[in-house]
Amino acid sequence: MKACRITSTNAALSDELNALYDHFEQEVSESTPSAPEASAKPMSEVTITDIRSAFLKVNHMDQLARVTMNVPWSPNCTSDGCYDFVSIAKSCDFLFVMPSDFDRQKWDYCFAKANAPYDQTYAGLSAYIKLGVDSRKLIMGISWLGLDYPCTQLFEPGRCKLREYQFRGSRCSSFVATWIPYKQIMELLLRSITGRYWDDNYKSPYFVYKVNNIYHEVWYDDPESISLRSTIVRKLNLGGLGAWSGNSLSYSVNPIEAMQTEEMWNALSPIRRKWRI
Repeated sequence: MKACRITSTNAALSDELNALYDHFEQEVSESTPSAPEASAKPMSEVTITDIRSAFLKVNHMDQLARVTMNVPWSPNCTSDGCYDFVSIAKSCDFLFVMPSDFDRQKWDYCFAKANAPYDQTYAGLSAYIKLGVDSRKLIMGISWLGLDYPCTQLFEPGRCKLREYQFRGSRCSSFVATWIPYKQIMELLLRSITGRYWDDNYKSPYFVYKVNNIYHEVWYDDPESISLRSTIVRKLNLGGLGAWSGNSLSYSVNPIEAMQTEEMWNALSPIRRKWRI
């Protein structure tokens, strides 16, 4: 019996979708390109529609196939560019609102900052809803990665001055930082010179460590900050939330690391049955 194949007017797209189908993948996730040209705007909508219609041509996958678009934290023409997110949302199952790049362009100061401040997260999601996107199609991203900022000068914890990095007109950018997984963050926290600090404005933890005579300030999310962000799902009637990404945690048999991993999973759904490893 001949296997069902996925066809599309885009040959390269057909090849990619068939490769996913052959490996029993039931979800496709696409991302908006950075800084699109004017002609690129409708292409995202066409591509998503093409992916969805091609995927659903395979009858037995009708109830299983999902097409998700990774979108910026805000629809308000961020450094990722401008898109017709209402049309894109209608063409796919979910919009996964990325929990990153809030501070690509620093206009007012050159200091380290939380990777996903609570108020900005809430404002960005609210902006999608105000724009006309169905709130139940929005998936709030939760980052299990943190930002490691090297300081040119550390005035005090929470006041880590950064080197200038011009990005699309701004004087500074979070691009000077390095993304590191939560399991590595926990190791660095043990060697930090400050221990864990908490910022009430951003509702995020951070700490400072020193290596090779250079101070580093690390901003990240942990069970406390994630539990706070999880409440946004109910407040805005979102479709859910998702972690970015699962392999950022440690799945070691080490009891301390196992407990840290369990707490991170549980923080995604603080009022439901607890996850166990």
